[in-house]
Amino acid sequence: MSSCGDALQDFSRPLTPSCGQEAVSALCEAYGLSNPVFGVDLIDKYMARLANYLLAVHGISGSGSPRFAFLLDAIKTLDPNFVPNYENRDEALKVFNPRHEILMLAVKQWVAKKLVFYRKDDLYSDTALFDLASFSFTPKDGGFIDVSSTWVKNYIKHVTLRVSRGGKLVSIKRSLHKQVASFVYAALLEASILTCGDYSFDSVQTWVPRFIRPATGDSKQDLYHLSLHSFGLAFDVNPSRNKRGMAGDVATLTGPLNLIPGNIIESWGFGWGARWGSVGDPGRDPMHFQMYNPHHFLPVIV
Repeated sequence: MSSCGDALQDFSRPLTPSCGQEAVSALCEAYGLSNPVFGVDLIDKYMARLANYLLAVHGISGSGSPRFAFLLDAIKTLDPNFVPNYENRDEALKVFNPRHEILMLAVKQWVAKKLVFYRKDDLYSDTALFDLASFSFTPKDGGFIDVSSTWVKNYIKHVTLRVSRGGKLVSIKRSLHKQVASFVYAALLEASILTCGDYSFDSVQTWVPRFIRPATGDSKQDLYHLSLHSFGLAFDVNPSRNKRGMAGDVATLTGPLNLIPGNIIESWGFGWGARWGSVGDPGRDPMHFQMYNPHHFLPVIV
């Protein structure tokens, strides 16, 4: 077996960019995509077949079931040309099976390693330096900043995300760094599908140019470190239900598979603020996800 083949079977082995691309190419071939790139087309086809798999294998069926209706609608929305075959388990396993999950796990591992970066920002020089980009900014009242319009034009991408909301798969417009937009899209969509629409993404906050906000009870604004929201590299999920120090509903077992939405999101390589302290600790920030996960995380397998 090749080194890439070994890595795709054993996640303790190092995964090179060529292995990640090999996994992407295999998935694109399986779904009839001629252009072997990781993007919305591949994500949508993968998630449609994942929804079909959940209906076939996990018995989420019945025309009167909200979960059934959500998954069936998701299939039609994500891949209108795909004919659901969940009523025949064997046929369903031909279009999505554990091999597909293994390939996507390999892609996730590659993404997590690829997008690790280091930050150095300096208020006094009015410049924030990133491996991904740099920009000039001017502080404003309330802890916010004005960012160079040239940087915004070159690096911030206005995208459509798909999330579950009120039992339906909906599209929402958001702004993110162009390097991470497709991974945020994938993470939120997978969390929506795997919780079968039970978790409602009522609020998703993304690019907001500002300094890091003080912890609860700390009135002193941090004027030395920019938030990763400033770069479009972080997002917050349902802030009102996932405030600092709270357990947070994004950290709660959800859906028929009893999965935690935050675990699904962090499996794409995102650091999760719920890891920053126990319940009651003001450092704990369950709403917050950012592109860089220094913690070990477990893959989500169904």
